[in-house]
Amino acid sequence: MAGDPITPYVNAFPPPQQASFVFWRKPIYTREDGALWCPGFEGETYASNPFDFIYLGVPSTRPFTPGICRINFDKGRDFDKKKPAGTDGARVTFHGVDVVPIDIELLIWTPEQLKALAALWPVLFPAAFKGSPPAYDVQNPLFAMHDIKAAQFVGGGGPHIDERGIGSFRMRAIEFRKPGKKNATKTEVGAIGSILDPGAYPLPSTNTQNLGPL
Repeated sequence: MAGDPITPYVNAFPPPQQASFVFWRKPIYTREDGALWCPGFEGETYASNPFDFIYLGVPSTRPFTPGICRINFDKGRDFDKKKPAGTDGARVTFHGVDVVPIDIELLIWTPEQLKALAALWPVLFPAAFKGSPPAYDVQNPLFAMHDIKAAQFVGGGGPHIDERGIGSFRMRAIEFRKPGKKNATKTEVGAIGSILDPGAYPLPSTNTQNLGPL
C-alpha cells in the first residue's frame, strides 16, 4: 500500500565466505566445518576403493594419499647374461629379487584434496634432508600382491592440469628391502623337466626279456 515503509530484502542464505587458498580454479569457499570447496569440482578427499589410495606409515592423523592414485612398477630378479661370441644361447646368473622403482600418479581435482596433499608432500620429500630418505610402510592391494611392504620416496613433481581441471602429480619411490644374508646367486645349467615328460626309450641290451631275434 502507498505510504507503507519499504521492507528491505533480507537474504536468508548469506553468500559463502571466500578462502585465500591457491587452487587452479576459482572461486574457493570455506564451508561451516572449515572444508574448502570450489563450484563444479566436488568429490571425496580420500578414495574408498583400496586400489585407489596408498596407506603410508607417516606421522599423520590421515596417512592416506588423497584423490585417486595410480601405481606402476615392474618387479623382477637381478641377473647377468654372459654370451660366448659366435654361439647360440647364454649363461644367465641370477642374483636374487631386485628392489623395485615405483611410479605413483595422484589425480587431484578438489581444493580439499590439494590441501591434504600439500600437508603430506613435505613429509615424504623433506626440503633440507641429509643422507638417505626415511623408509615408510606402504599398503595397497598391488603392493601386497607383489610383497612390497616399504618404500623410500626419492622425487616428485606436478601438477599437470588437463582441460577438465584435474591435476596430475607424480611421485617416484624405490622399494625398501633389507639385503638378505643368504647367497641368492644361482646359475642354471638345464631346464627342469615336467613330471609328464616321457622317459628315455630303453635300449634292447637293457631289456632282460629280450633274448634275441624271434
